[in-house]
Amino acid sequence: MKFILFIAILVITMPVVRAQKKAPLPGQTNEELAQYYRDLGHKRTNTGGLLAVGGCAAAIAGIVLYENSLSDDTLEGTVNNFLGGYFLMSAGSAATIVGITLIIRGAAYQKQARVVLENQPVHAYRLGTPSRMPAIGVRINLGR
Repeated sequence: MKFILFIAILVITMPVVRAQKKAPLPGQTNEELAQYYRDLGHKRTNTGGLLAVGGCAAAIAGIVLYENSLSDDTLEGTVNNFLGGYFLMSAGSAATIVGITLIIRGAAYQKQARVVLENQPVHAYRLGTPSRMPAIGVRINLGR
C-alpha cells in the first residue's frame, strides 16, 4: 500500500517539478529575457482563462443543483443533496477567483516582455518578489 501511495505522489509531483523553470541568467540578451517573460505570461494567461471559465461553469452548475435541491417537488423516497451543489458552487467560485488573478499576473508578465524589448535596463525586471502582486485579504482594525 505504501508503494502504491509513493507511486501516486510521484506521478502527481513530477509534472509540477518539471514545469518549473529557472529565472533567466543576468548575461542573457533582452530578446531572450523578453521571450522568457512572454512565454511565462502566455502560460499564466491560458491557465487563468481555463480556470476562470471552468470555475464559472462549475459555480453555475452548483447554483442550479443547490436551488433544485431546495424545492419540494421531489418523488417519494428521494434524497435532496444540497451539500453537493453547495460544494460545487464554492469550488467554482474559488477557481474563478484564482483564474482571474492568474490572468492579471500573466498580463503583467507580458507587459514586462514589452518593456524589456524597449531596451530598458534588464536588472530592473528580474524575477523576485513582485512589488504589486494581486491578492485578496481582510484588514482588521484593532482600535489603533
